[in-house]
Amino acid sequence: MLRTLLPAARGACTRGFRSSAARFIAVGDKFPAIEIDQGFPPTKVDMAKRLASKKAIVIGLPGAYTPT
Repeated sequence: MLRTLLPAARGACTRGFRSSAARFIAVGDKFPAIEIDQGFPPTKVDMAKRLASKKAIVIGLPGAYTPT
């Protein structure tokens, strides 16, 4: 019984957290030219320039109480 419930539960949980279309990247793709806020007070950082010649793992989390 548990095996039949797991796929349905997994789909319901992931749908609740995604508010925009997924964007997939592949090895060798360039990072898109976007600006993010860093620190407090927030300063703009151009991620494409910062990651131009580096290998990186980028993890994004929405800020608490922000209009995201």
